[in-house]
Amino acid sequence: MVKSHSPDDLIEFIHEPDRMIFYYAPFEANAFSHQIQTYHIDSTYKLLRSRIPFYAVTGKFAESIVFPFLYFFVWPDTSENIQVCLTAYFGSINREPSYFSMDCAPQITNAVETAIPLCQIIWCGVHVLRAVMRKAEKFQDRSNFETFYNLMKLLVFGSEEEEIDHDEVYNNLEEILNEEPAAREYFDQQWRHHLDRWMLRYRNEGDGTNNISESHFKVLKHQYFPERRNLRLDELVIELYSSVVPSFLIKLQIKGLDSERSVKVIKKVTRDFEEMTQFKDGHS
Repeated sequence: MVKSHSPDDLIEFIHEPDRMIFYYAPFEANAFSHQIQTYHIDSTYKLLRSRIPFYAVTGKFAESIVFPFLYFFVWPDTSENIQVCLTAYFGSINREPSYFSMDCAPQITNAVETAIPLCQIIWCGVHVLRAVMRKAEKFQDRSNFETFYNLMKLLVFGSEEEEIDHDEVYNNLEEILNEEPAAREYFDQQWRHHLDRWMLRYRNEGDGTNNISESHFKVLKHQYFPERRNLRLDELVIELYSSVVPSFLIKLQIKGLDSERSVKVIKKVTRDFEEMTQFKDGHS
């Protein structure tokens, strides 16, 4: 069912003794990719069997439509395998994104950093603060931790009430860490050398949270795969190709994006859906 290479869509399945990789990107989305400034990447372990991670690379249009530009799953979940998928996709559209928003998972960070070296990596502010919250035991003084957390929150998101002095806030954070050796070691290892990935002052026009990808997975789980877990790989692929991606493409066309390609896109989506329906009927 899954072709090794498609003349239209970017789709490939690699199965070797030590790795398994599948990626799929609809060719119609190429016409829209230039409109995306920040790409988002996230994964879930709750759909496929054996807890194989299923990834989505998404982007959001001005019309508030979230679109999945690339789906892939890999095993094992390594930066090298993720890099294969990202390199294939962005090579196929012949462009590199300006920003990539993600959680703090090292395998994702390393993959994006290697595959797209000129792209600015942005760690989701919500995930940064969640990670900090889990390290309260590094502080001997509870009040020091609370102050540290609030200072980190200011550096990540700023303040709605007033403009903050980032240098002053960072210096205050340093003073707290000088009183907490274990917390100092943790901060130096995890955050100090990556200030440009999580601090608001370096974010420029990139998105500060990864809620776009997270919301997309909620849509997948509740609308397309309700109460379905431990799916076979082929089940997921067929649903993506026949139902999920076509519905998102139609949403784009309803909003009138890139109207010059509307007729071509709708015709291909309709044709693919009819072919897939015939395939299902013939094998039911």
